[in-house]
Amino acid sequence: MITLNVINIAFTEINSKKENPAKGSVNVSNNVKVLSIKESKLNLDKSRKTIELDFEYSTKYSPDIGEIVLKGRLLAIDEEKAVTELLKSWEKDKKIEKEKAPMYLNPIMNKSVLQTIIMARELELPSPIPLPSVKKE
Repeated sequence: MITLNVINIAFTEINSKKENPAKGSVNVSNNVKVLSIKESKLNLDKSRKTIELDFEYSTKYSPDIGEIVLKGRLLAIDEEKAVTELLKSWEKDKKIEKEKAPMYLNPIMNKSVLQTIIMARELELPSPIPLPSVKKE
Protein backbone atom coordinates (compact mmCIF):
# COMPACT_ATOMS: atom_id res chain seq x y z
CA MET A 1 0.00 0.00 0.00
CA ILE A 2 1.40 3.36 -1.05
CA THR A 3 0.89 6.24 1.35
CA LEU A 4 0.99 9.98 0.99
CA ASN A 5 4.39 11.40 0.10
CA VAL A 6 4.97 15.06 0.85
CA ILE A 7 7.11 16.54 -1.91
CA ASN A 8 7.46 20.08 -0.57
CA ILE A 9 6.07 22.60 1.88
CA ALA A 10 6.84 26.21 1.00
CA PHE A 11 5.76 29.45 2.60
CA THR A 12 4.23 32.02 0.26
CA GLU A 13 3.60 34.76 2.82
CA ILE A 14 4.94 35.53 6.30
CA ASN A 15 3.39 38.29 8.40
CA SER A 16 4.25 39.12 11.98
CA LYS A 17 3.73 41.97 14.36
CA LYS A 18 4.34 42.85 17.97
CA GLU A 19 1.98 45.42 19.39
CA ASN A 20 2.82 45.41 23.10
CA PRO A 21 5.47 43.83 25.32
CA ALA A 22 4.53 40.50 26.88
CA LYS A 23 3.71 41.03 30.56
CA GLY A 24 2.02 38.84 33.12
CA SER A 25 -0.15 36.03 31.85
CA VAL A 26 0.11 35.52 28.08
CA ASN A 27 -2.25 33.29 26.12
CA VAL A 28 -0.82 31.71 22.98
CA SER A 29 -3.13 30.06 20.45
CA ASN A 30 -1.93 28.19 17.38
CA ASN A 31 -4.22 27.29 14.49
CA VAL A 32 -3.86 25.69 11.07
CA LYS A 33 -6.49 26.23 8.40
CA VAL A 34 -6.74 24.64 4.96
CA LEU A 35 -7.59 27.34 2.40
CA SER A 36 -7.84 25.23 -0.76
CA ILE A 37 -7.04 21.84 -2.24
CA LYS A 38 -6.66 21.11 -5.92
CA GLU A 39 -5.04 18.62 -8.22
CA SER A 40 -1.61 19.72 -9.34
CA LYS A 41 -0.53 19.79 -12.97
CA LEU A 42 2.77 18.26 -11.84
CA ASN A 43 2.70 14.62 -12.92
CA LEU A 44 5.52 12.63 -11.35
CA ASP A 45 3.98 9.17 -11.45
CA LYS A 46 1.29 7.95 -13.86
CA SER A 47 -0.23 5.64 -11.24
CA ARG A 48 -0.61 8.41 -8.64
CA LYS A 49 -1.86 12.02 -8.52
CA THR A 50 -0.33 15.14 -7.09
CA ILE A 51 -2.20 17.73 -5.02
CA GLU A 52 -1.60 21.31 -3.94
CA LEU A 53 -2.95 22.23 -0.52
CA ASP A 54 -2.87 25.92 0.42
CA PHE A 55 -2.85 26.65 4.14
CA GLU A 56 -2.63 29.34 6.79
CA TYR A 57 -0.91 28.78 10.14
CA SER A 58 -1.41 31.43 12.79
CA THR A 59 -0.06 32.07 16.26
CA LYS A 60 -1.88 34.73 18.27
CA TYR A 61 -0.63 36.23 21.53
CA SER A 62 -3.22 37.79 23.79
CA PRO A 63 -4.15 40.11 25.27
CA ASP A 64 -3.13 42.39 22.33
CA ILE A 65 0.52 41.37 22.25
CA GLY A 66 1.08 40.22 18.69
CA GLU A 67 0.63 37.58 16.02
CA ILE A 68 2.49 35.55 13.44
CA VAL A 69 0.66 34.38 10.30
CA LEU A 70 2.21 32.04 7.74
CA LYS A 71 0.62 31.10 4.42
CA GLY A 72 1.97 28.36 2.25
CA ARG A 73 1.49 25.39 -0.01
CA LEU A 74 1.96 21.67 0.55
CA LEU A 75 2.70 19.62 -2.55
CA ALA A 76 2.07 15.88 -2.14
CA ILE A 77 1.56 12.73 -4.15
CA ASP A 78 -0.83 9.90 -3.32
CA GLU A 79 -2.77 7.05 -4.86
CA GLU A 80 -5.26 8.17 -7.49
CA LYS A 81 -8.25 6.88 -5.49
CA ALA A 82 -7.15 8.70 -2.31
CA VAL A 83 -6.68 11.98 -4.18
CA THR A 84 -10.05 11.64 -5.90
CA GLU A 85 -11.76 11.03 -2.52
CA LEU A 86 -9.92 13.97 -0.95
CA LEU A 87 -10.95 16.33 -3.75
CA LYS A 88 -14.60 15.18 -3.60
CA SER A 89 -14.69 15.67 0.18
CA TRP A 90 -13.10 19.11 -0.15
CA GLU A 91 -15.53 20.23 -2.86
CA LYS A 92 -18.51 19.03 -0.81
CA ASP A 93 -17.68 20.24 2.74
CA LYS A 94 -14.40 22.19 2.49
CA LYS A 95 -12.98 19.70 5.01
CA ILE A 96 -10.53 16.83 5.12
CA GLU A 97 -11.83 13.61 6.64
CA LYS A 98 -10.79 13.32 10.31
CA GLU A 99 -8.95 10.04 9.74
CA LYS A 100 -6.84 11.54 6.93
CA ALA A 101 -6.29 15.05 8.30
CA PRO A 102 -3.16 14.19 10.37
CA MET A 103 -1.16 13.02 7.35
CA TYR A 104 -1.73 16.40 5.67
CA LEU A 105 -1.73 18.73 8.68
CA ASN A 106 1.14 17.29 10.76
CA PRO A 107 3.87 18.06 8.18
CA ILE A 108 2.44 21.59 7.81
CA MET A 109 2.40 22.13 11.57
CA ASN A 110 5.93 20.74 12.01
CA LYS A 111 7.41 23.19 9.52
CA SER A 112 5.22 26.09 10.66
CA VAL A 113 6.01 25.70 14.36
CA LEU A 114 9.73 25.84 13.63
CA GLN A 115 9.27 29.04 11.62
CA THR A 116 7.08 30.66 14.28
CA ILE A 117 9.68 29.87 16.96
CA ILE A 118 12.26 31.76 14.89
CA MET A 119 9.88 34.67 14.25
CA ALA A 120 8.85 34.85 17.91
CA ARG A 121 12.50 35.01 18.97
CA GLU A 122 13.17 37.88 16.56
CA LEU A 123 10.12 39.81 17.82
CA GLU A 124 10.92 39.01 21.46
CA LEU A 125 7.61 37.19 21.88
CA PRO A 126 7.20 34.04 23.98
CA SER A 127 7.77 30.73 22.20
CA PRO A 128 4.58 29.49 20.54
CA ILE A 129 5.12 26.09 22.20
CA PRO A 130 6.70 25.17 25.54
CA LEU A 131 10.39 24.54 25.10
CA PRO A 132 12.14 21.76 27.04
CA SER A 133 13.88 22.78 30.24
CA VAL A 134 15.92 21.14 32.95
CA LYS A 135 14.40 21.09 36.42
CA LYS A 136 16.23 20.36 39.61
CA GLU A 137 14.78 17.50 41.62
